[in-house]
Amino acid sequence: MKPTWPKKAKRTKHPILGWRQTWIRSDGLAKVYDSAAARRYRGGCSACRDCPIRPVCGGCLAVAHGFGLDPLRERDPLCFLKQTNS
Repeated sequence: MKPTWPKKAKRTKHPILGWRQTWIRSDGLAKVYDSAAARRYRGGCSACRDCPIRPVCGGCLAVAHGFGLDPLRERDPLCFLKQTNS
């Protein structure tokens, strides 16, 4: 049985990140990948930007979200590096 797809995907606001969802089927992979929301997500947490191990770590956005934090602004609370006020 072939699945039926909606003619126009419904776009909704994400409750945590606040960006509008884009759909691969209707918008195409290139548009989704190049979107501002995808670039922001790939940039990771802004609190980790100056971290010396950021290129290999980046923190865990899922853990930050699970603790009720803003995953794009607040660092992973399970980070093993000493936190400094910056």
